[in-house]
Amino acid sequence: MSWPGEIPAKTIPMDSILLLEQSLNGLQLGMMLFLLASGLTLTFGIMGIINLAHGVTYMLGAYIAATVMAATSSFLLAVLAGDGFCRHFGTHDGVYHFEAPL
Repeated sequence: MSWPGEIPAKTIPMDSILLLEQSLNGLQLGMMLFLLASGLTLTFGIMGIINLAHGVTYMLGAYIAATVMAATSSFLLAVLAGDGFCRHFGTHDGVYHFEAPL
C-alpha cells in the first residue's frame, strides 16, 4: 500500500557480481583479521609478556590530544600533549606489564 505522493522504493536485485564482490570483501576482512591476530600471538608469545594496556594508553592519548585540539585549535600542541601522555604513562616498567602464564 502506498500513500499519496509517496515515491515507491526501488528494489535492487542481488546479481552474481554483487554477491561475488561482497564475498571477496568478507574474505579480505577475514584474512586481515587473521594476520593481525597471528602477529599479536607471535609477538606476545616470543616476548613472554602480555601488555594489555597498549590500547588504553593509545585511546587516552588520543582523547587528550582531541581535548587539547578543541581547546587550543593547535594541532602541534595536541600532538605533543597526546604523545607526552603516552610516553609518560606507557613507559613505567612494571605498571602495565603482566607476565604471561607459560
